[in-house]
Amino acid sequence: MQAKKIFYCFFLGVLFLLAICSTAAAASPFRRNVEVIVGYSAGGGSDICARTFSKIINDEKYLPATLNVLNKPGGNGAVAYTYVNGKRKDPHYLGFVTPAFFTVPMLTKTPFTYKDFTPICIFGADDWFYMVRTESPYKNFADFVKAAKAKPGEIRFGGPGTGGSNHIAVLEMAEQVGISVNYVPLLAGAEVMSAILGGHVDIGILNVSESANFIEAKQLRALATPAKKRVPLSPDTPTLQELGYNCTMSMMRALVAPGDIPKEAMEAYAAALKKVSEHPNWKSEFVDKYMFSAEFMGPEESKKAFDQAAAVYESNLKKLGLLQ
Repeated sequence: MQAKKIFYCFFLGVLFLLAICSTAAAASPFRRNVEVIVGYSAGGGSDICARTFSKIINDEKYLPATLNVLNKPGGNGAVAYTYVNGKRKDPHYLGFVTPAFFTVPMLTKTPFTYKDFTPICIFGADDWFYMVRTESPYKNFADFVKAAKAKPGEIRFGGPGTGGSNHIAVLEMAEQVGISVNYVPLLAGAEVMSAILGGHVDIGILNVSESANFIEAKQLRALATPAKKRVPLSPDTPTLQELGYNCTMSMMRALVAPGDIPKEAMEAYAAALKKVSEHPNWKSEFVDKYMFSAEFMGPEESKKAFDQAAAVYESNLKKLGLLQ
């Protein structure tokens, strides 16, 4: 009789545990591992950021699914965004956001826009400096503005590519300051650096992390930054806002999911990524290491920031004559 009671209790306990597990499984929107899609090659800033937060989530088990980073380069991110957009309603995909997320659909007429995705979070942004070589006669931003006003359209301003976020950051600054410059499109940040140091351009826009070694070696001087606040690498360099100009820009890094995913999945992602933003390894392995300007935003804040960013990009692309 005693054995029967023990068996009966054991049987009920097993049923209870199965019920709990079944309920938990039913509550989870995840059924398999998650693909984190990066539209650029391995080893770049987007890839490093994606692999850093994915590792923290996997190590800490912040989600009931494993995150795997997949690189799908091509079309300045268009290949990756097309892939994620094609997974509508499926919560097992994340797309890594850079400014191209907004500009590529505008310029190439893709079958989607940023509004077709589910905002998950914004991690923060990479900041820029407006840089000159140390031998430059521009000792501060006021010197540059004075020279630009004296020679409208003659100051050679180097930046990577045409119509990208760097170019737009130069246009926005020039408009707010009331000057015109001769924008010189170059291949990438390394070429901008060489052009500044070689005197082939008078000034250039550079990513903070790209310019760090040259600032420390006193080969380059930062005149100003369009960042929201001063950059620790060069604490004496003022922001444009501090100088009285209504201009704040940086290179957003964010995450989206396909459109119309379950609300539970969106909330689970946002909660996990919020924990990542507070994790010491995120600070040491990405924020500090790559001089990243961290400012976490959840889904609702991200949606508003996306709308604002898209409006700025669209306005400036029209000024460039790249959009009707």
